[in-house]
Amino acid sequence: MSIQSMSSVLNQIQLQARQASSLNTPKALSINNESEKSSSFADLLLNSVNSINQMQNTAKTQAQDYMTGAADVSLNDVMVSTQKSSFGA
Repeated sequence: MSIQSMSSVLNQIQLQARQASSLNTPKALSINNESEKSSSFADLLLNSVNSINQMQNTAKTQAQDYMTGAADVSLNDVMVSTQKSSFGA
């Protein structure tokens, strides 16, 4: 997923969050709380995407190293890294 696609999805989520919060709270309170929630959600989403990306890059690098015969990379390491990157955990 490209950065532009993620940004578009994030903007849509934030818009829906603003609409939902304006239905449940008075406007004066929702403006302050809304920006805090949106930015913290945006930060959380960005950190999660970056973390998964880093795990996928690590798994790819380890797989390439294993295939080229690097002595310090075992098949177990490659398999575990690949599974971690596919789950994002």
